[in-house]
Formats: sequence, C-alpha cells, structure tokens
Amino acid sequence: MSLSSFHRKILKYSSLFFFISSALNIHNIAAQEKPNVIYILADDLGYGDLSCYGQKKFLTPHIDMLAQKGIKFTNHYSGSTVSAPSRSSLMTGQHTGHTPIRGNGTVPLPAASITVAEMFQDAGYKTGQFGKWGLGEPGTQGDPNTQGFDEFFGYIDQARAHRYYPDYLIDNGVKAPLPGNDWTNLVTYSADTIHQRALEFIDKNKNDPFFLYCSYTIPHAELIVPDDSILKKYEGRLLPEKVHSGNDYIGPGTVVSGYCSQEQCHAVFAAMVYRLDLYVGQIVKKLKDHGIIDSTLIIFTSDNGPHKEGGGAPNFFSSRGGLRGMKRDLYEAGIRVPCIVSWAGTVPFGIVSNHISAFWDFLPTCADLLNVQVSAGTDGISFLPEILQQGEQKKHEFLYWEFYEENGRRAARKGKWKAVQYDMKNNPYAPVKLFNLSNDISEGKNLASSKPDTVAKMLNIMEMSHVSSNDFNWAYEDKKLRATFVLIAHDAPLADKKVTFGNNGTRITWKNGLAVYTGVTKSSNPTLTVFNGSQIQFTKQVPIDSSDIVDTIDLTTKIAKPSNIKEKLLSCEINSNNNFLSIQLATPLTMVELFTLHGKKMMHRRTQSPTLHLPIRHLPKGIYTVRISGQHHSFFRKIYKRH
Repeated sequence: MSLSSFHRKILKYSSLFFFISSALNIHNIAAQEKPNVIYILADDLGYGDLSCYGQKKFLTPHIDMLAQKGIKFTNHYSGSTVSAPSRSSLMTGQHTGHTPIRGNGTVPLPAASITVAEMFQDAGYKTGQFGKWGLGEPGTQGDPNTQGFDEFFGYIDQARAHRYYPDYLIDNGVKAPLPGNDWTNLVTYSADTIHQRALEFIDKNKNDPFFLYCSYTIPHAELIVPDDSILKKYEGRLLPEKVHSGNDYIGPGTVVSGYCSQEQCHAVFAAMVYRLDLYVGQIVKKLKDHGIIDSTLIIFTSDNGPHKEGGGAPNFFSSRGGLRGMKRDLYEAGIRVPCIVSWAGTVPFGIVSNHISAFWDFLPTCADLLNVQVSAGTDGISFLPEILQQGEQKKHEFLYWEFYEENGRRAARKGKWKAVQYDMKNNPYAPVKLFNLSNDISEGKNLASSKPDTVAKMLNIMEMSHVSSNDFNWAYEDKKLRATFVLIAHDAPLADKKVTFGNNGTRITWKNGLAVYTGVTKSSNPTLTVFNGSQIQFTKQVPIDSSDIVDTIDLTTKIAKPSNIKEKLLSCEINSNNNFLSIQLATPLTMVELFTLHGKKMMHRRTQSPTLHLPIRHLPKGIYTVRISGQHHSFFRKIYKRH
C-alpha cells in the first residue's frame, strides 16, 4: 500500500499501556523507601475557600499549616467542573476528552481502565478510599474494590452522597447501616464516620506503605452539620444570614438526592469547612503519633469550583477567589482549585508555585515518585520535580476540558491563553471567547476578535482533544460531518502554507512537518485546499460518508517532492488487528517510532528486518504518527488511527 493511498484507516481501540520511567535520580531513595501517599479531596471547595488562598470570613489553620510547610500551587486545575468526570480524570490520568466518564450519571469505569490505585497495588501498597467514589456501583466493573482499592467505605452513588445523614454507607460492597439514621432521626453524621475509618486505615497500615484517598463530601451541599461546638463557633457571626428552603428529612418519601432546608447557611458552610480543616489536622497528628510523617506525601485539593446548590453562597464568602464562574463553568473558578503538597523533611517549606498542573498529572507524578513502569493511558505529566524543587520540570503544551451539561461547553489553556466555548453541543461554530490569563485572571476581556489566529489554534486543540465515546459525544457528531485530516510534509518544508477546509477557514497548525485538522464541516462534500501565498497549490474534494473518518494526504510527494526521498522508500504497508501493528517496508527497517499527534513518543523499536510487529492491544483511541527509518534512507511518516 503506497503512502499516498493510505486512506481512511478505521480501527478498533482499547486503552494504553506505555512506560513512564523517571528521568531524575532524586527519586531513587524515595522509591526504595516507598513513601506513603495521602490524597485529600474536598467536594466543591472553591479556590478562595481557604484562608491561605485569601478566605476572610473564617480560618483553616491546619490546611494553612500544610501550605506553610509545603508548596501552594496557584495554577492547579481539577479534572472537570463537576464530580464524576473530575474523579475519573484523577484515577485514569486522562483529561475529559479521553477519560471514560465525562459526566455525572451511572456510567461505570471500564474494567480495562488502569487506575492510580491499581498502580499502587502493583507496587506493593495497601490502598484505601474513604468518601465518595461515583465511578461505578457495587457489582459493576467500576466498583472501587475492582479498580485498585483494597478497602472502600463511603458513598458509591453520587445522588446518595448529597445527604449527610443517610441510612447506610457502602463498606467494601456491602450496605453498612448508620446507627440511628432512618430519614427521620438524624444521629450519625456520615462525614465523621468516613473520616474515622480513614484514621483507622492509617492505624492498620502504619508499618506498610499505603495509598490513602480521602474523598470527603464536605463542603458539598446539603448544608448541614451536627449541633456541636464547631457550629456554635459561627452561629450569629456571619450576618446577614441566608435561608434555604429544600427537601427535608421526612422519613419514607424523603428525596434522597435532595438538600435539606437551612436557616443559617453561612454559619453551617463555615462550620463544614472548619470541620474539614480539623480532619486534616487529625490526619497529620495521626501520622506524627505513628512516626511516619516524614515518609508520607500529602496532597490536598478540591474536585471543582464552589457551588450555589442547597443554600451555597459563593458571593458572600468570595469563594471564587477573584476568578470568574463557579461549579459547572469552564471559566477559571469552575476548574482552578486550591492544591497544597506537603512532605515533611522532603518538600521545601513555604513555596508558592505557579506551575500549571491538573488532575491528570497525579498518575504520572505517582509513577515518577515510585520510579515504576506503569500501565496507563495518560494525558498528564509528572510534576514531581516541581514538588521536590529539583530537576527539570516539563510543561504542558495545553490543558483541555469538555462538559456535557448546560448545552455543551469546552475549554483549553495553552500557556497564557485560555479559550472557552459555550452552547456548542449542536453547533461547533459557536463563538469562542479568548482570554490572556497573564494579565486578566478574572477573564473579563474577550480578545477573540483581535486574535483570530490564536482562536483558530485553540479551537483546533479542542477539536483534536476530543475522542469519540460510546457514552459521551457531542450532538453534532451524529450528523456525521466530523472528520480528521492529517497532512504529511516530511519534516517541515510546508510550515508557511495556508490550509483551508471547506468554508471553515484556516484551522490547521503545522508542527514538524505534520499538520492536523480535526473538526466539523458545514458540507458533506468539502474541499481541502493548500495555498502558496494566494495561489492554490493543491486541492482535493473529500466526501464525508462516515463520522470521524481519517484521510491522510501526502503533501511531500504532491507538492514538496524533496530529493532525498526515493520512491521505493514510499512502498510501505501497514496492517493492524487488535493485537499488533504490522509494518512491511521494501528495504530493511532501522527504527520505528510511534508518536501522538502532540508529539509524545509512545514507543520505539529498532530492527534490521523489513518487517516489524508492534504490540498495540493497549493503545488508546486516537491518531498517531508512525515515523519509520529504512536502511540507508531518510525518515518518513505514516498515520495510524485506533478507532
């Protein structure tokens, strides 16, 4: 099969297995000692809801102490703007364009997913989660006990997690009644019980390396706390009070997914966050009591921005921290979250980091920490060098989010630029807003009209980052007008070319001789055109007869014709099945490399044979560059797609 005839490769896809290895010697001692890792996840805690991030209405002294004795990140992002997809991103190391669960609901995490908990299990760790899961019911493939956790106690169902006085929680797949709770009598506060089990997990595993995931429900609505000294600390002090009328506990007939009424929303919210702060303090004390504080890495963050449900008052508390939006927004306040990392004796004290990181970085960071070879499909990069303040810290090329509620929303950040597109579920041409976060952190000035080229690049990033899913797709994809085109230009000679596709304008960015367009056309029979200045250099009409097709167009041989490429080298055949990618070249191969479209090398093989079989059973869905070197010949490229 010649290069120019390699068109419309439509293949099945699975999840990725690739190796992450540490490039830093600084990890070796930590890996040998197997440090404990505790990840504390608040629920709907805003960027400005901690006093160390500027909260003025109340204090969070124990969390502040973590920041004082560790690193406070100012550019850390959640996986999504609501619970389930954010947690899916955290567990799988994939942003919401790839991760299996991209919205709240009942979709379970697939059995093939490789979670960070499974990675810790493989490294010999005891693993436990206490709090809210939301990624699969007991008995499904998404059950936390089948996704890497030795021990689970808390809420499986997100709707039940709305209530702090439910009749039962889940204890390793079994219903565990909460004493005294019957939807009329409110006796056992679930958050306290969950926290107590987390402390017991530390007690049981103090002599073994452990990964503890504390996914507390505080301060998610509903707004309710026990009538104790913590509440008394704030009653009557945060005036004027806010009153909320909700779905109360009435015994049989109680709306399980509702939120109770509350006459002092401000006092209760402050008491909830302070209670969470006390939990953190008790965890730190427990580690000190057992003498393992110096061998424990602690990360504290939140799953998304502040809420207004159940009587929430983000304006009163300045919970946004000067950012725009809230939960369910893809503006900064919906996804930028507090993140504090502490590791006594290892992480430097009092560092404020502006490194840009996200939930999908947690898995590769832990892999780096353990210096292990991991099996995981990830969009993340390790930020362990930034945590340890040693070595070279890699930077993200971009970050991406998509959100399926509110008529469809997506966003991307690339350096200082942030692009946000709303109301695009049925219309991929909906207006894109562009912000310069370096001088407009509140996203108040839309620069889209003055930066059309930047908007086009950001929109292209958003289109390229979305991978079709059986459970989560945009409505416009059903119209079968979405297509991907890859233009090969042999290492760069076409970097200055203008490319248009149909009447959709210039939406293609060149990088290292490879250009990619992924998007939606307004026609089922569009024309792709390459310009040399104002002159048309190449044109091709491309009928679209199926959703998410791939056309590979070899501009190298059509308009570039570099003299160092011999025609016989272009005689290359690529075949695939569910297990292997088979490459047959006319002359012996010397090197085959597989890259993502964004330039990340996924695997490489050296050989002296004209035939090579690459194991691909665990490649993620997406499009790849297969870069091939034949004996005594230059490199050239092919495109491969897992569908």
